[in-house]
This record gives sequence, structure tokens and C-alpha cells, in this order.
Amino acid sequence: PTKYEYIIGSDDKAVTGFILHYTNLLIFKEELIAQISSTTGLDSTASFPYTFIDTDIGCDCPETLRKIDNNAAWLNTKYGVFTLRATLIENEKNIIHISENIDGIGYNKGLLDEVNLENAIAVTYRNKYYVFINGLAYVLDFGIYYNTSYPENFVWLKYDNYNVSCVIPDKDLYYGSSTVGNFVC
Repeated sequence: PTKYEYIIGSDDKAVTGFILHYTNLLIFKEELIAQISSTTGLDSTASFPYTFIDTDIGCDCPETLRKIDNNAAWLNTKYGVFTLRATLIENEKNIIHISENIDGIGYNKGLLDEVNLENAIAVTYRNKYYVFINGLAYVLDFGIYYNTSYPENFVWLKYDNYNVSCVIPDKDLYYGSSTVGNFVC
């Protein structure tokens, strides 16, 4: 690699997304999350060191990487929806599983039971994080209880008849219908 070229994690896995988290750039791969920061040395040369935030839980659903209250949020097909929160301790980050209420357990089918989950599309709109997959919308209302330390208190809703192929948040939420072939408000 050249001076500013990095190989993050294993070379055989592609980067699935980037998102700015405060002053750092987060890099997501299927199996990990890394962060790049910028610093200036004594000789005024820039450097961009990186550190790993997690080497088990990455983002393998690239269209779900969004922000919830200025914190990165994403879906992982094995483990569910997560968010990355900064703490008061410098450089400490907490990855929090926020979808345990809708992941599905046993006979109660949920988000993690959906087929082709890697094709899910997400959007944040009016204090809600929407995950669209297979004609369903799983919706986290992060205006309610989101600041709690107890993810089991998070309010998730499930709606059907949302055949979404793309999403455009504006004054209203528009989505491209995969069945009708037009935009719906």
C-alpha cells in the first residue's frame, strides 16, 4: 500500500459502507467496523490512523446504514439492528443491539427470519428508522425511549404492504414501489 492506502481487515471482503460519526469516518465491512481519524504531526504532515471498533459485527446490508440521533445505525443479517454510541470517555464507542424486540425468537417470526435480508433498505424519517424488506416495514420510533439504556424498551412497529425498491425522504416519505413501478407517498 501507498502512504494513504489502507487494507482494513481481510482483503477478500469488500467495504459495504461509510458514514461520518462526529469527526471520524466509520468504515463498514461485512464482519467489522473500523474508524479513521485525521491528525497532524509536528512537521505539519497529515496522517490518518485507523482503529477497529468491532471485528465481529459489521454491516452486510449496505442500504441500511443510516443515522439515528447523530449515531450510526445498521442491520446485520445474523444479529439484527445496531447503533454505535459515543460515551463520555474519549474514543470509547459502544455498539448496542437495538432490535431484540423484533428480531424473532422461536415460533415468533421477526426481522431476522426474512429472506434476502441483505437486500433490505432503510431510511430515517421524522424520528423513525424504517427497514423495508419483503413487503414489510419494521419501524423503530426512536423518539420514544431511545435514550434509555434498556433496548427492550424500544418501540418497534411492523407494517405490511410496503413493496419498496427505493426511498426518498422529503417533507413526506416517498418510496419506489417494486410491484406497481411508481413512487408512492
